[in-house]
Amino acid sequence: MTIEMSPAGPEFQIIEKTINNTVSYTGLVGASLKPLLGKAIADYKRKINEHSILIVDYRKGDPVVLPQDLNSLLDEVGDAWSIPERIVYLYNENNRMRTAHFSKLVLKRGGDVVAVSCWRDASEALGMDLGRDPLDERDAVADSQDSDEIAS
Repeated sequence: MTIEMSPAGPEFQIIEKTINNTVSYTGLVGASLKPLLGKAIADYKRKINEHSILIVDYRKGDPVVLPQDLNSLLDEVGDAWSIPERIVYLYNENNRMRTAHFSKLVLKRGGDVVAVSCWRDASEALGMDLGRDPLDERDAVADSQDSDEIAS
């Protein structure tokens, strides 16, 4: 699913896929100009009940919940944080502290959570082969489309 931003900003995308039939992957690319608290709550609730492992990838984007709304997100999802076998957050240097803080809050709610900086570390934290990094796949498709446009 792609959510378009105003022409002044870069495109914001939410990439969703299922890996190995048990892992829910959500990658955020770009930055949203508006907070998406309601969507985040609905997505967490749905994915927690459909998958045993959640991966939320902020390496090419930023968290969509404002810091002042974190408690609302945590309260709305409630005890469901303890349902998944594991939650993995991937971060970049710009959002590392926010991701670490949120991970700690989820841990306090009973979630088995880890924050890592790369796809390989996510795979190791889960003890499974996750296959190719979805952001690498996205970049390869984008590069291919760029090459096609130049050739035209």
